[in-house]
Amino acid sequence: MTSSTACGSWTAECLSGSRVKVSANVTTLMLVQTQALLGGAAEEQNLKFLLESICAEILDYCRREDMNEHMRLAAVKIAVSRYRSIQPGSAEAPQEVASISDADQSVSYRAAQQGGESTPSAGLTPGEKKSLNRHRKAW
Repeated sequence: MTSSTACGSWTAECLSGSRVKVSANVTTLMLVQTQALLGGAAEEQNLKFLLESICAEILDYCRREDMNEHMRLAAVKIAVSRYRSIQPGSAEAPQEVASISDADQSVSYRAAQQGGESTPSAGLTPGEKKSLNRHRKAW
């Protein structure tokens, strides 16, 4: 039974909490949760790629081969944050406010600086690592 939702062609089973695997570590539930948190604005293929890369980073950092529920939820939260910051499908680079003038009410923008904590290519942020530390295995 197909459901017409923000999730497009996904079935109602996904919305009820099914954990059908899309890839080794990404489940349909993770895709549905991420899509819902983004308000239906994301394409499925972009989310799959983003979630797969985040899951790989998490497993690498935690030195594990499998993901538990807490790690999956962390992956969804990280994916939403990164999706909003990188704006996939947009030809424009992310921008930040360069200056604000109050009298004329003008705002000027510049390209966002690379290498900050919110940069997706920089790996996991210190805050993300802190939330995953309890799942990290010792060598």
